[in-house]
Amino acid sequence: DRMDKRVREDTAKAESICERVQTQRTVKDLENELKQIEKVIAEEERRQGSREEIVRTYNHYQDIYDETVKTVKSLQRCLVKLDIMMERRVKQQKVYQPSLALRIKVLFQSLLLKRGYRGVMKFDHEKELLNIEVKVEETKRTAMTKDMKALSGGERSFTTVCLILSLWGTIESPFRILDEFDVFMDMVNRRVSMAMLLRAAREQCNKQYIFLTPQDLSAHIGAVDVRTHRLHDPDRNQGTLNFDRTGSSRDD
Repeated sequence: DRMDKRVREDTAKAESICERVQTQRTVKDLENELKQIEKVIAEEERRQGSREEIVRTYNHYQDIYDETVKTVKSLQRCLVKLDIMMERRVKQQKVYQPSLALRIKVLFQSLLLKRGYRGVMKFDHEKELLNIEVKVEETKRTAMTKDMKALSGGERSFTTVCLILSLWGTIESPFRILDEFDVFMDMVNRRVSMAMLLRAAREQCNKQYIFLTPQDLSAHIGAVDVRTHRLHDPDRNQGTLNFDRTGSSRDD
């Protein structure tokens, strides 16, 4: 009875795994095959780890995969929203484009008039081109100069400053920096340009203006709202830069 009960239990366990297979093989053959399978399983467990370890590793990386899928789907939804926002911005930009271009034109012309120049700006929004014509002399025989290279260095630099200021009038940026804008200017253009830049900076005190120039700025030193930082003159005969090894700056 005890043996029959064990046989029935083992048979039930076996049938829970797979259906009963009819075979003519002897018990010894099956035992030998079972031993070979057990050896293979033991070898794989030695190389790959036990079944529990493999399941644990699988579950770990499955969790990572599921979390990554959630993140990717969230980013995809964000991309869709960004595309919609970009389409709206492009449509709004096209609506405001004519008024912004007109504002830039008017401001550019008014700035040029401070030196007695006259200018025309032509926007081609389809081709993304900007044509500038400047007249520097108030005579009837002087035509508009379409080629900016035909202007002198000072005239071209002054025109560039006027263009930048007119563009700044339609751009919201916390920092505005100009580097060596007055290198080729004469004294008159430099004085007028600097006055326009300082006036623009004072009118928009919520923005930081930084002007880099090798020219003398002694006329502006002492102004309450202007801070001047003057670097030491470079040593032309110096072969290497003399930095402090401790990393701190050293005054001569």
